[in-house]
Amino acid sequence: MHLFKLNFSGALARVRRTIWFVLLFGDIRSGALLVFHSCVIGYQKSFCDHCYLFMFSISDNIYCSLINLRSWLRGQGLRIAKRNDAEHFRVDHSGQSLAIARRNRYWNYKHGIDTRLELLAQQYELQHVLLSPGDRVIDCGANIGEIGAWAKQVGIEYTAFEPEPLEADCCDINAFDGVAKTNRLGLWHENTTLKFYSKPDTADGSLIEIDDYTDVHELEVITLASFLGEDAKKGIRLFKVEAEGAEPEVLQGAEPVLQYIDYISVDCGYERGKEKQATFKEVGEILAKHNFELISENKKRMVRLYKRRDCAT
Repeated sequence: MHLFKLNFSGALARVRRTIWFVLLFGDIRSGALLVFHSCVIGYQKSFCDHCYLFMFSISDNIYCSLINLRSWLRGQGLRIAKRNDAEHFRVDHSGQSLAIARRNRYWNYKHGIDTRLELLAQQYELQHVLLSPGDRVIDCGANIGEIGAWAKQVGIEYTAFEPEPLEADCCDINAFDGVAKTNRLGLWHENTTLKFYSKPDTADGSLIEIDDYTDVHELEVITLASFLGEDAKKGIRLFKVEAEGAEPEVLQGAEPVLQYIDYISVDCGYERGKEKQATFKEVGEILAKHNFELISENKKRMVRLYKRRDCAT
């Protein structure tokens, strides 16, 4: 009998959300069904869960309209849009814009684009790195170039590596004002061609086989040392490494030039291969051998910041 007992707790809010559905989609039957499930029969999934599942099936334009309506009703400045001639999306907040590759990641910017960029920089412990105009930052696993967009405000020289095509396109927009400067390569311990296991929806693509990848394709990989060559002697202020478990191989390929790098921020989390192993030990051993010391750690993000011992500042 309890299945048919009305649950009035939160019912008004659910009905209000249903009205949004009707206004946007003109689908009274679907809205009524959602209310029936969430308010009347006590179905396990909440109204929001139904909406979340439904969002995957709607068009990009309707998705953006729904998100923008919700933001407006909540008094938030976040807006999302997609141009018909582009694959990426654009988020806007308080006069700032950023290109994003996946529409479901818009929520990263609900408190503002600057806020998101500062938060990301802090997650990589970059508040401990004094950056000045002209400093060089190399970003392995740049994704859409958020670190590049953050660093651009300082006026630094930014070099990005990102193998996912759409993310690399967004990086070009966000970090290089639309100029195709993002290196669509992988960093490794040798120059060769490897399989890349793509998983862009969650930014988990890797050169090491993982579970639930959505695509696999051949990718050219190089060492950081061969990429930089003699140019490394000019100095690199920061090397950020986000290689989804391949951090040891990336650092091995950088060993000949580590003496020219001041700081290295590495995501050592549980992302390596199907076994989801961490890389703290391997990363620490490689960097200790090259005179780096651990100076800061973000335990929640599992990021460690290393500094070369003979670096003055």
